[in-house]
Amino acid sequence: MQQEYSPSEYPFLKALEDGLCELVIPDSIPQDLHDVCSQLAGLTVDEAETLLEALQHQLRWGNAAVVN
Repeated sequence: MQQEYSPSEYPFLKALEDGLCELVIPDSIPQDLHDVCSQLAGLTVDEAETLLEALQHQLRWGNAAVVN
């Protein structure tokens, strides 16, 4: 099931908590991850998608890529 929410209805940190619960991570979010997510609060969907694409590109082709 997919449903769209506005940021005021389903804040980023709540979505993160829900996602981490699915990954069986303990109830508390690591402080570093919480700090990063706090900085991301307020991003538009376009900004978040652009950031995701940039991170994926960096992992695949950039300095973060594993060289075999």
